[in-house]
Amino acid sequence: GNLSQWLPKRDLLVLTEADEPLYAYLSDRFQECVEKGELQILKIDLDHSFVSQVQHLNVDTLISFNVMEHIKDDAGAFREQVKVLTESKAKGPKRIIAVIPAHSFAYGSFDKLFQHFRRYEARELKSIFKDIDPKIKVKTWYFNLLSLPGWVFAGRVMKQTHFNSLQLKIMEK
Repeated sequence: GNLSQWLPKRDLLVLTEADEPLYAYLSDRFQECVEKGELQILKIDLDHSFVSQVQHLNVDTLISFNVMEHIKDDAGAFREQVKVLTESKAKGPKRIIAVIPAHSFAYGSFDKLFQHFRRYEARELKSIFKDIDPKIKVKTWYFNLLSLPGWVFAGRVMKQTHFNSLQLKIMEK
């Protein structure tokens, strides 16, 4: 919900959430947009068939913020996303935009705390999509690299299991 507010509402914006409290939060936060028909909020579990849950929407873009690292079969989930876009009747280019944690070496206690299965290297992500369809173009960028040293120090060296208020302030900056 904290990043969803910045997404454009063109024809229709569909927000999804698997966690019941977060789904309720999204529903409350965006109730006015839902009532206007600008937005739909769906409870979706990516450990189950994504295609059957969203195929009817004919989307052109799938965006996820810190989701894929929580899915055990991430390659299968990406494959389902590609299938949704391939079968979509939406006009124009089709895109998957995934904000995901980078650098496997940074995997530590915080990742375990947040129930992450992995962090990603660009080459691994490209390999997943190459296996799905070699014609898929994959572009990667690093985001928030400034917080990486603190994440590694706290999660791998200190093996912390909670953030203190100073760490949160620094990471948000």
